[in-house]
Amino acid sequence: MNDRLLRLFDNDERCTLDGQDFGLSCQAVNWTCRDGELNLRIVSLETLELPSSEASEPRAAALARIAQHVRAHQAYLIIEQISDIDEAFYTHLSACRFVRIHNDSDREIWDRLLSMGLPIYGLSESIYCDVSNPLPASLLSALLFGAYYCSDGLLLSIDEGPQHCFITSEESLTAQVIIRGGMEAQQLNGTEIKWQDSGQEGYVRFELRGESGQAWTQPRFVSVVEAP
Repeated sequence: MNDRLLRLFDNDERCTLDGQDFGLSCQAVNWTCRDGELNLRIVSLETLELPSSEASEPRAAALARIAQHVRAHQAYLIIEQISDIDEAFYTHLSACRFVRIHNDSDREIWDRLLSMGLPIYGLSESIYCDVSNPLPASLLSALLFGAYYCSDGLLLSIDEGPQHCFITSEESLTAQVIIRGGMEAQQLNGTEIKWQDSGQEGYVRFELRGESGQAWTQPRFVSVVEAP
């Protein structure tokens, strides 16, 4: 395991890896729009010069405008306060790659987005990435492909394939297998957690608890298995 501790939200501009600035930017964007607040972060290899907010602009148009801007710079959007966004706005969030998870309510909204087919990853303050070459571009790639888990202290080793997941820890785990609709498909226990897809889950992610804390994995979208 080559897990490195990545923190995106310690300050407005810079990310840290194992406590050191390593060149990844995470800018805050707080715009007041005609129909409410738009709070985002932009994760990128360099600090970007951003367009100005327009108070007369609706949030959907503002999000589309800033999404177009960041795409040109290989940068990606994080939804900072998902609880501030009403359900009617969810379809516009396809422009975002990540959502920041603050609490259980945010996780429930995240599952709604995933159940809509939006490939959005959930982030917390502490992100554990399994990377052997910790360069900014490598860490950004790991974020984009969900190659990490979020934890407040619980350490894991994860082996994930197209149709399975194998999670181990030095301490006993309680693992909830979460699938489409935010449903709990199964609860597993022990120092080794093994899961094999049936092909009907839609997506699979894990919420885990142990003596040292809690963690969650990123969703893996599951291909439907056709009946013979």
